[in-house]
Amino acid sequence: MGLAPYFADASVPDFTYFARPDAGGITYVPQNVSTNVNVEMCTPPIPVEENCSGTPPKPPGQIKIISDEWERNREAFKLLQSYWEEGADSATIAALFDDLQTEESRLRMLPYYVVSGDAAKYNDAMNNLPDSDTDTYYLKQLYQLYWQVQQSGRTYMQLTAAEEVTVRQIAHSGSRATFEAHALLYMLYGEEFQNTLAPFARCSSYLYWHQQLG
Repeated sequence: MGLAPYFADASVPDFTYFARPDAGGITYVPQNVSTNVNVEMCTPPIPVEENCSGTPPKPPGQIKIISDEWERNREAFKLLQSYWEEGADSATIAALFDDLQTEESRLRMLPYYVVSGDAAKYNDAMNNLPDSDTDTYYLKQLYQLYWQVQQSGRTYMQLTAAEEVTVRQIAHSGSRATFEAHALLYMLYGEEFQNTLAPFARCSSYLYWHQQLG
């Protein structure tokens, strides 16, 4: 649905292809369709699961009261997928994650708070994120550096000596923040790093979320 390059030739027998417009109003359907492939249009608007496979996403009010944090994240990302397909604005997406109150949602929202300059929400997220695991600790260090630069009106080309030391520590941490620190050092000094790619964390894997969301 909405991924034209991957479904340009639908020739699988006894196959029903469900299609619907993307955020730009364009409807993608197979270009070379065999006699055994049925093309049916999903009924807009979201949810489209009355026609297409999958479970419809829960509304934000139901998601935020789910007791299990992992399940709360899962349902939020399912709703986020619908938001993307609908072309929702950033304020709508931000409101979803503001209400989620999970560790992953706070990490995802910190860059947004830095750019928007929302001190109250930035401080709340930072104060409620633990320092007990390597990934979260170094991501917090990175976003704290971003906040300091943003609030002082500087660019990332104007890091202090102490901030450069922090970036280099993050770059060698082997955490989720490592690649971003590498990018900063490349931008600032042209330094390149050779990396061995580790398996993605479960919540960061697109394939995992695709399987979970159906």
